[in-house]
Amino acid sequence: SFEVCGVRFDTLPVEHGAGYICTGYAWGPDHAKIILLTDYTTVGPKVMAQLRHWSTGGRRIAVLVLDALARDNPPRVHASLEQSLQLARELRPVATRFVGMSHGIEHYATNRELRKVHAAEGLDVQLAHDGLQMRIDLGI
Repeated sequence: SFEVCGVRFDTLPVEHGAGYICTGYAWGPDHAKIILLTDYTTVGPKVMAQLRHWSTGGRRIAVLVLDALARDNPPRVHASLEQSLQLARELRPVATRFVGMSHGIEHYATNRELRKVHAAEGLDVQLAHDGLQMRIDLGI
């Protein structure tokens, strides 16, 4: 971990294709973390245990930002939308935003589909977009 302007950042090593480690980041209070995993194919057991810790016992991830290059066929070096949606389902953050989509994922149609997930499962999942701003209550 490291600190910037008094804010602690935890590093989260994840696999970004076979044999290549990339770093994700987490910051904010334990009860409302912001997690950034924008380049991953696999989340290892140690990082997954930490993510679960931030998602249980009265703690909840405030914002989870995940890779989603392709719809459902996992690319060699990025997660698919389906993989990231499953991770969001497991961790149940307050909000999940998907980034890094390829041209094969149509933004408006996919967000319409994701709104159905929100209605059915109470899971706020959406594709992010340039210029996106979010209000985040960190409780501090």
